[in-house]
Amino acid sequence: MSEEQVRDVLAQMVRVGFVSARQPEKMRVRVELRDTTGAALITDWLPVLCPRAHGDAQYDLPDVDDQVLCLFLPFGLEQGFVLGAMYGKASPPVSSGDKWHRSFSDGTVLEYDRASHALTGEVRGLAGLRCSGPMTLEAPIVYVRGTLVNTAKDGSPGSAVISGDVKIISGGVTVPDADVIAGAVSLLNHLTSGVQPGSGQSGAPVGGGSGAGGNPGGDSGGEGQSDEEKRFDALWGKPPADTSDLDKLLLCLPEIAAAVAERQPTAEDRQGWLYLREMFLRWFTGAAGMDANSCDEAFWVAWEWVMSYKRASYAYARFIDPAYDEEQRERNIYSQAALKQLGIILCREGCLDPAKQAVDFDFIQSDWRQWETFYHTLCSVPRWPDSDGLMAALAGFTLRALAAGRAENLGNGRWRITVTRVAIFVHDSFNFAEDDSYFANNLGMWSCIHLDGGENSVSPEMEQDYVSLGNSDFRNFREKYGFGSDFLVLSRPHIVENIKEVSYVTTCICKD
Repeated sequence: MSEEQVRDVLAQMVRVGFVSARQPEKMRVRVELRDTTGAALITDWLPVLCPRAHGDAQYDLPDVDDQVLCLFLPFGLEQGFVLGAMYGKASPPVSSGDKWHRSFSDGTVLEYDRASHALTGEVRGLAGLRCSGPMTLEAPIVYVRGTLVNTAKDGSPGSAVISGDVKIISGGVTVPDADVIAGAVSLLNHLTSGVQPGSGQSGAPVGGGSGAGGNPGGDSGGEGQSDEEKRFDALWGKPPADTSDLDKLLLCLPEIAAAVAERQPTAEDRQGWLYLREMFLRWFTGAAGMDANSCDEAFWVAWEWVMSYKRASYAYARFIDPAYDEEQRERNIYSQAALKQLGIILCREGCLDPAKQAVDFDFIQSDWRQWETFYHTLCSVPRWPDSDGLMAALAGFTLRALAAGRAENLGNGRWRITVTRVAIFVHDSFNFAEDDSYFANNLGMWSCIHLDGGENSVSPEMEQDYVSLGNSDFRNFREKYGFGSDFLVLSRPHIVENIKEVSYVTTCICKD
């Protein structure tokens, strides 16, 4: 090969062009090469190089019209790579060499200036940071403009620990589903010392109350009790004279759960036992006859709290993993059984209207009372031998899936279903159904005698002064006194991140 031919080959190997089309799912682009004497040339699909693309991964695809540098193999324009994008006159770079800068076409900007030691950011929309463990923010002072909102159902797992002063410049602090505790004083359930009648002034708060539970935010007036605590005291503060020792033990369960909560080593386990306390209060103050699926209001637990337990997070990971072994993933959200059931639900609910060419559906936004009808697959999180907080509150429960997407009419009753979003929620019920299984009739050993002695009030084994409880004990109580209302236990739907979009064809023949 002559020197001139070598120069010609090298000139064809390294080219500058402009992105003309993109394949985001394959990290590829087509490039228009304009350094030609005639019409511009369009390359084949070229992979875009990135620093990491396996265990750790980085994704950053050039936009259409971005100027890029390409490297081709010496066989033409069919095989090559995009090495990266380049600044040009139309888009000059940041002027300072001390800045790390990232801007987006929607106006969002992230920047660090090492000269001034300043990290700044401006986000055009929502911003979120989710941690699997505690998050610590340490600063001399934290400024908040707007409203500071705690959206978690509980204040423990994933909550922020701030070292320094927090100053609200404008706006307010909103905690819709939890308590605010300063030192030992609960805002919702604090007790007040030296209560005075009429226009007298009572003493300072003295603490008290957990502020936890599925339905927090009750009346904190009076003696610092929630509405359900007041109802419980009104109903059972003075049990009927003929109340048996067993029934007295049942009515002691909320107090036992609270005592056990105080002895838990972790915030997660403490929260679980406090959830159980609130569930007991609700059950004993509700009129008998209410089926769990017909309850007026579900008992809400925090998704983050459930996922703080490894067995729950492991089940969730398997439930949403598209690579999970096909033979073992009958309950996976991508399984054929799940997709078939979704098609049945869409047809049953009249979503697949043959008169329409396309229909958007979104069961994620439906009312919680409809979730039992709209979920299309589930997986079980089994019971646990140890009495940790998750076992106390939920024992065995399920994770259930709701879908959103689009259905396209292909004619002759055939529809292409594309699932674009999936959300998972926790589902359980607090009931004592007629069940003769071992677990239903072995709800642990309980005792009220040891509440003040610092000992455990719940024991896995037979001990003196401890009584074994089962489903039948609660049913007998309900039949005798007319109280004992079952209810659902749910979490708010959690949107699955980075979901694999699924498209498939199903048949729906609508019948009158």
